Amino acid sequence: MKIQIDTTAKTIKLDEFVQMNDLIAELEKLFPNGEWKEYQLIHDVNWTYPIIIKEYPIYPVNPPLQPCYPPLNPWITY
Repeated sequence: MKIQIDTTAKTIKLDEFVQMNDLIAELEKLFPNGEWKEYQLIHDVNWTYPIIIKEYPIYPVNPPLQPCYPPLNPWITY
């Protein structure tokens, strides 16, 4: 378990995924009187290419043509 503890800023930073049970047990060993409850937990996530959804499509995305419209024919000859 890799933990970085900053006592001046009162932060606990995790460098890997940890089971909550193991984390609390380790914090109880390091801070016996529950002093760890005053600290903030930080997990550093580095997303190089995040997926950002700006707009959501409105249903229906491709509405069908109305049955009363004739089919479009661009090559009309007279």
